[in-house]
Amino acid sequence: MKKGTSFCSVLLLCLMAFVCPGSQDSIVGYWQGALMREGAVQIIRIDFFDDAGTLKARIETPDLVTSEPPPVSATIENGKLQFDTAFGKATLTIDPGMGEMMGSVGDTTPPLRIHLKRAFKPVEVAVRTEEVQFRNGEVMLSGTLVMPELTRAPAPYAAVVWIHGRGKATRSGFRGFARILAQRGVASLIYDKRGAGASTGDHDKSGMYDFAGDALAGLAFLATRPEIDGQRIGLHGTSAGGWVAAIVATRTKIPLAFIITSVGPADSVRDQQIHVAEYSMRQSGIDFTQAEYAAAAAHMGLVQDFAYTNKGWEALRASVIKAKPTRWARFVDLPESESYEDITWVRLNQYDPGPDLRKITVPFLALYGGSDYVVPPEENAKKLERYLTQAGNRDFKTITFPGADHGLAIPGQLRRVGSDQPEKYYWLWRKRAPGVVETTIDWLLQRIQPKTAVEKTKTNARYLFYLHGRIIEDRGMRPTHERNGVYEYEQILETFRREGFEVISEARKKDTDVEVYAAKVAEEVRGLLGADVSPHKITIVGASKGAFITMLASTYLKNKDINFVVLAGCAADDSFLRLVDLHGRVLSVYERSDVAGSCHKFRSDATGLSSYHEVELKTGLGHGFIFRPMKEWVDPVVSWARMK
Repeated sequence: MKKGTSFCSVLLLCLMAFVCPGSQDSIVGYWQGALMREGAVQIIRIDFFDDAGTLKARIETPDLVTSEPPPVSATIENGKLQFDTAFGKATLTIDPGMGEMMGSVGDTTPPLRIHLKRAFKPVEVAVRTEEVQFRNGEVMLSGTLVMPELTRAPAPYAAVVWIHGRGKATRSGFRGFARILAQRGVASLIYDKRGAGASTGDHDKSGMYDFAGDALAGLAFLATRPEIDGQRIGLHGTSAGGWVAAIVATRTKIPLAFIITSVGPADSVRDQQIHVAEYSMRQSGIDFTQAEYAAAAAHMGLVQDFAYTNKGWEALRASVIKAKPTRWARFVDLPESESYEDITWVRLNQYDPGPDLRKITVPFLALYGGSDYVVPPEENAKKLERYLTQAGNRDFKTITFPGADHGLAIPGQLRRVGSDQPEKYYWLWRKRAPGVVETTIDWLLQRIQPKTAVEKTKTNARYLFYLHGRIIEDRGMRPTHERNGVYEYEQILETFRREGFEVISEARKKDTDVEVYAAKVAEEVRGLLGADVSPHKITIVGASKGAFITMLASTYLKNKDINFVVLAGCAADDSFLRLVDLHGRVLSVYERSDVAGSCHKFRSDATGLSSYHEVELKTGLGHGFIFRPMKEWVDPVVSWARMK
């Protein structure tokens, strides 16, 4: 009897889930959840899929958003799911009936737990990818061209050539960031380094000038593509790729629009190698004396002398023997042969970027990690600023992210919070340094301004200009307000795109003048009108500060058939009131609990209104209702924009 009951129970669960626990079909799909360690969580998302009969897992960690690691294999045995993670092998028990699984990862102390729930896969902003090849002499470079969807942004696009650091790297390390840029209208060329992945060539016998030649070939390839704007191509160099970018910048025949470096050195190769030893010693926690620092530097100087000149091996060997018993031995190179790896690498890469950096005048952004001992900002940031100043460069910026390592990430660590007693600690998971992605994107977009739909007009389309609130000017593309939460700018744009509009929007610069920007918007609208777009198919939607701009655009355009929407914008003082004379079809949407209320005072003095309507919301969110695409305000806006 007990056996019968057990069998029926299992059968019932299988029927409820449509699959049995041990089947691959019970796993395939999108799951989200977290890794947990002593109460601290690391959010993860896993897409399990069938690859020719093999179950595989594509793992995404939002806190490391720019990385896109390759899929890993997963197995199911005795109702247990196993797959490898960066922290060890995950082993989970599956509850298919409830769409949940839970278990552990590795054998760490304290234990690392994992819990996943089946979920709907969110709709991603689509991008286009094309596998490409280009040649540098006898070397064939294989890569991927990552571009915006044609329906989202018209070609030609600004583009980035991504340059690897040291080591046999493939394009996968850049794929995540390239996708983020494509979703914002910027294309990327990512490729396998020579001798890595699908690219030909001998990586180990190549030096910095060889890799610069590869990047130059990538630039030339992009310039031939009709989808790419040859006047808006730039470079992104990571680590040693910063050296390569400096070489490319002074030798390219394709004009560069910008350069971005992530932990890129301004030191010479010789100085950088010596500084690695010094700063790794400083971060070790050992109380080294000044004499020990000097001795380690002198030893590393001998290593570099031999690498550069191939002379002084006996003196170097004597220094190695003398160094071995010291406290600093593990922080320096201790070559046992003349073919020691780092000696070979330095010999192939003898370079000082100073002369090249003194010639670079294009916009330049350099990012450094405050705890990076490989390219310490103390030795590189000011030096780079000095070189670029000597070049006469008027648009450069260096930013150091406190606590970030050579990957511009914050290492996992136990952190104390507050000053309470007893002391309170929590486990901080490894994460991208706060602000790295946002800073890079904001800086880049301000300099290349992706082309809007105005530049490739579809006369039958409905156009919607979205003008965001001031918080994005002040805090970047996805800012957080202390009371109102995250301003979901991209979600708002995507919502209108899904409604069939050609959406035109950009992140404005900090402290944008509303009158100047309104004149710019009005000029773009006149461009659409001049291309025979009907005025009733044009809508300008402004939120908060964007609403002020919208009202001024209405005043400047003086067109009775254009649609305007004012979201939480009528709280201006009387001086602003005197600037506004509303024209066209105006919809006002405000929240009863917000300080920005009715637009009646603007309506009463308007001389060009053809239609006016006002919607009062009662969400209780105050000014925060504009921060996300809520149905309560989106639906009236969409209806207004579609009304003839």
